Amino acid sequence: MPQVGHWASLRRRLARPPRPPPSPPRPRPPTTPKYQPWARERNIIYTTLTRLAVQGRTDEFHNHIQAAVRDCKPSERHALYDSMIGMLLKVKDLVGASMLYARMRGEGIIPSSRLLDQMHALHVTSNSQTPEVELLRTLEDIFRRHASDEDFYGDLTRILRNTRIFSSKFLAAVANAHTRATRPDTQVLANDRDVCVSPLEQSSLRGWAAEAFDILQKDDPARAAAFKVIAASRTRLNVKQLLGNMLLKSYYTRFRHDLVFNTYRHLKKARLFPQNDRTFITLFNALHLASLPRSFRSRKVRPSPFTPSPRGLFRDMLEISERQLKGRRIRRPPNVLSPTTLHKAIKLFLHRHDYPAVYVALRTFPTCSLPLGTPIYRTVVTHLIKRAQRETDTSENPHVGSWTRRFLGNPAHMPNQGVGLLQDILLLGFPAEDKAVAMPPVPVLVGLEEMEVNGGWDAAPLCRIVKHAIAATERSALGLDLDDWETYTPTRIVSMAITKAKAEMVPKPVKLPVQSRSRS
Repeated sequence: MPQVGHWASLRRRLARPPRPPPSPPRPRPPTTPKYQPWARERNIIYTTLTRLAVQGRTDEFHNHIQAAVRDCKPSERHALYDSMIGMLLKVKDLVGASMLYARMRGEGIIPSSRLLDQMHALHVTSNSQTPEVELLRTLEDIFRRHASDEDFYGDLTRILRNTRIFSSKFLAAVANAHTRATRPDTQVLANDRDVCVSPLEQSSLRGWAAEAFDILQKDDPARAAAFKVIAASRTRLNVKQLLGNMLLKSYYTRFRHDLVFNTYRHLKKARLFPQNDRTFITLFNALHLASLPRSFRSRKVRPSPFTPSPRGLFRDMLEISERQLKGRRIRRPPNVLSPTTLHKAIKLFLHRHDYPAVYVALRTFPTCSLPLGTPIYRTVVTHLIKRAQRETDTSENPHVGSWTRRFLGNPAHMPNQGVGLLQDILLLGFPAEDKAVAMPPVPVLVGLEEMEVNGGWDAAPLCRIVKHAIAATERSALGLDLDDWETYTPTRIVSMAITKAKAEMVPKPVKLPVQSRSRS
């Protein structure tokens, strides 16, 4: 028999009015995605666009690109344009890449030398009237300019396959042109090769090389296959040096920069393989990767206790270069120092706003008789423009105490003519006296014209610009232990900052190697 309380609760429940039906959800107005393309956000945008391209959702794909470019800050447009155009080339959207590149050039943004040559190759190969002989000559010149870029061959062959239908004979000629234009230890994945050669036998590897190859074959089979192909097809090749560099590059491409530094420390301590410029290119790239904010790819990677400082790594590079020059009757340029290695070091120093280290690295070019090319000028000037634009995003006239105002304070002999931020920065490099200097003009820096000087451009104008950046830096960021700052002039402070950077980057018993001409 039911209890009294049960009937009372049932009576109250039946007396309640029925609940109204749920109202349908209100349609939300369509919102345009807004992006702030920093390092992590650019990866998210890239992943989203790749998924839309694979699914064939073309309209949403282009809408996301337009929204990302429209809502991007001026100081971040260069990196966003570069990544978006590269992604469009990978998904075979050549028309979209050309339109976005034209928009980039129309806004006056300086493209990188890699993007310039990619779009130049796209323009040449798209013209069906271009003969294959001329096209092959152009591609070989492009390969020679990017001899140290190991991923450039795959990107360029992808453009060739997407623009025109070429014969297998022509693709084999392109592979041979790449072989002639690059060095023997260039790392190219086996899938990008169109010429099959007999692979290297694993039994020829002994000691640590066999163990390193087993690790490479287990963790990165594609790179292990590339090692066997390259080692079998190239003569006069240091196999252990190639294997060590490919192992470091495999760790770097998988965002394991902790293993990069641990492996480098072990191999350097045991002197198991000779380092060259490709070794330090990977190390400088890994240092740059370790300095970025943690992302979904590198969040599980713990900081390595053996991570060197950027200045300390530059010091190691000079020590190894001096060690390579000992015992040589003819002082040839060392295998470690190259314009590409110094370019990577300068990029890392600029990212950390270490302008005294940038000055020391720039002075290494004339000291070692290395040519200072247009990409070095373009990298330094682009960084300074982006930093100045980052402060002027919120206000057109930054306050007097800002870094931009201190940096753009033109000297008395060169008044401000109001011809743009790029020209204002270049004016800082001209000397006070009437003296001719070899400096790239504005059309060359922007990419509208191509011009190279025998022996490279002068380093003195760029060093003057970097000195202005050092003088504009906060004194606390220079790392100088001075109590009475007011007693030192700005020129003296800049000189002391450069002296400290040189003491940390250039070993005392080691002199910078000077290249002399070989006697016939």
